[in-house]
Amino acid sequence: MRNRRAALLAPAASLLLLGACQDSPAEPQADAEQTAPPDNGEAAGGTAGEHEESAKDQDAGADSGEAGRNGGENGKDEEGESPNEQRDQLLSEIDDQAGQSTDLKPALPPADAGDGNYLGAAVQAEADHYEVDYFSTDQPYQLNAGELEDLEPFAKAEGRIYESPAAAKESVNYQQVPEGSGNVDLGYGITGTEDAGAGSVFLTWHEGKWSFSMRNQNIDNPGGSGDMTALAKKIVAKLEDRMLPPPEEAGAGTFDLSSDEYSLAWQRGKVVYSISADDPLKLIDLAADLSE
Repeated sequence: MRNRRAALLAPAASLLLLGACQDSPAEPQADAEQTAPPDNGEAAGGTAGEHEESAKDQDAGADSGEAGRNGGENGKDEEGESPNEQRDQLLSEIDDQAGQSTDLKPALPPADAGDGNYLGAAVQAEADHYEVDYFSTDQPYQLNAGELEDLEPFAKAEGRIYESPAAAKESVNYQQVPEGSGNVDLGYGITGTEDAGAGSVFLTWHEGKWSFSMRNQNIDNPGGSGDMTALAKKIVAKLEDRMLPPPEEAGAGTFDLSSDEYSLAWQRGKVVYSISADDPLKLIDLAADLSE
């Protein structure tokens, strides 16, 4: 400012000369003053905003990746899927995981949670063995979600390789019909044999290569024998319409009414497959779905 005031008092020629001298370095300064603020503004505003958006995107991606690795928040599957859509996807994932982790071909039923519920599942598989637990849940969970550990499965499918076909057959627990016991008409030309002992009543019958054995308590349970016979008749009737997987040499159905434990096992070569369920008639359907 002092230089500019002195220039105003100087002769015109000096003023022009001084103006020329000042204009030359002032232009870059003016350019710098005009250019710098927008650059700084973009860096502080636009670029910082872009960095913020990018950071948010990265955080969202990281959250999404973590959710995928952990099965979503609390192991939940994507919301909005219907139980049938979620079931189809989960059954495919079960087949993939069990099939890739074991040396035998899995026999996995297309389980259904029923009652509009979602299907849950947990898979354990090694080279010579696999086990799949099936759960019924009120919300969708991904395969092997941690929340399933606190639930009771409604069904289980297993497969195991034994050292020989003979060892596999022996593990099936095929039951011979006891001699000298009472006969029970189960319908459709099938006759069961009833026996009793040690506070329990037993019922055994054969269909093809399958043996079926039942047990119920008869102490403080006067209807134990009748309940067992009624269930046996329902199973025989269902097997008129449904076909179980054909065993190579032996298959066994075990139905314990006193403990609500029901299972089917069958041998093929060195492999034994088995399915268990908390409902005996649903068990028949699960196994029959494998062969139909």
